[in-house]
Amino acid sequence: GRVGMLGDGYSGYAAWAAARRKPAALKAIATIAPMAPGIDFPMAGQIYRNAMVRWAQEHAAAGPAGGDAGADQDARWQALDARWYRGDRPYWDIDRVLLGKRSKLIRTWLTHPSHDRYWRKFLPTAKQFAQIDIPVLGIAGYYGAEAGALYFHQEHRRNRPQADTTLLIGPYDAESIRLGTAAQLRGYTLDPAARVDLPELRFQWLDHVFKGARKPSLLQDRVNYQVMGADQWRHVPTLDAPDRTRLRLYLDARERDGSHRLSPSPSEGDGSAQLSVDLADRRDARVPWPDTLRSRQPTVRNSIRFVSDPLPKDTEIDGSLRGEFDITPSRQDVDLNVSLYELTASGDYQLLFEPYDFRASYAGHRVYRRLLRAGERQPLAFTAERVTARKLAAGSRIVLLVGLNKRPDRQINYGSGKDVNSETIADAQRPVRVRLHVSSHVEIQTRNP
Repeated sequence: GRVGMLGDGYSGYAAWAAARRKPAALKAIATIAPMAPGIDFPMAGQIYRNAMVRWAQEHAAAGPAGGDAGADQDARWQALDARWYRGDRPYWDIDRVLLGKRSKLIRTWLTHPSHDRYWRKFLPTAKQFAQIDIPVLGIAGYYGAEAGALYFHQEHRRNRPQADTTLLIGPYDAESIRLGTAAQLRGYTLDPAARVDLPELRFQWLDHVFKGARKPSLLQDRVNYQVMGADQWRHVPTLDAPDRTRLRLYLDARERDGSHRLSPSPSEGDGSAQLSVDLADRRDARVPWPDTLRSRQPTVRNSIRFVSDPLPKDTEIDGSLRGEFDITPSRQDVDLNVSLYELTASGDYQLLFEPYDFRASYAGHRVYRRLLRAGERQPLAFTAERVTARKLAAGSRIVLLVGLNKRPDRQINYGSGKDVNSETIADAQRPVRVRLHVSSHVEIQTRNP
């Protein structure tokens, strides 16, 4: 009569959906990268992903369409994304382009671009979070497996401070967690300490909950995270702490070796760096977006790069990247992309978290859309729904890429101020321009290594 639930992705969401109903037999849940409807699926940063169509199709059909699997299916969907990208139809027609027919489910999702009651009804309310009194374990990664896990963990803690909830996070994505982690992930060699059999860890934790076994040593505190480059785990009550030192870097308009600078203090004057992207240019429809985590050169398409001076000493960073951009946009809305790298002394770029896309009009609140004032200078505060932890070596530089979203696999925001689903390439008109003034900055927590 004592039940524990395991789940990853959608089934991780199902475990939370059960927990909020408080069935008497449910005594614990353990999830991997749980889906959070309206938070990280079918949109993220309030930007719809074409992958929602494939997900809905494969789940409705109980398997990949046509019986194919793996690389063949990936290539098929990528070709469909390219067809959509080269066309001139509004995003309302994404189902017709990718499936060849109208999907009532996709149409329903597109009707709710804000995190409104439709999405909130799938998630525990504040009262329900406060009443979830069973042990909870969440496992997530820095590379695309964290947004839902962070949401559930943070909301549970916010509404029930005494909650028995534990989060483990490290240099993983959802697939590598399920497979037990390998020596390498997308070109990055994991520290030995990060090579943990995470599915087995869940069972060890369940033995602790149900059989009184010793709690796994890796789960010493409420938040347990692996510091890349340090070969260590940290155990803390909360990841983002208000009393921690934060490293702040300003976006400098001055250029050096083809890049703008990231400076510890704002530069004098009223300069700005300009980001300009022609949303009507689709010549890159079949140019792949690499997903490597470590490379000799990052993808800077539709972006501008800011590079810091070499770090004078080893610097450990962790938590979420936050920032406030001082911008002058040419349109009423933009979809921005933020990526953060360590550029090592040897010339390698290490991606520190999965690139974060977000719609500017929802940056302050995902429920309410607030359009920008085209042609006017204004602040834009944001917090990336990503976390990371890495020991940056002395001599390394921090590299920030700020870009505009223009990808075949995502909804494109043309900035007209209309419902983005209704916009077409005809709304592109002139290139979108965003001026980033010198008071723009980002910051992240630091600690002594």
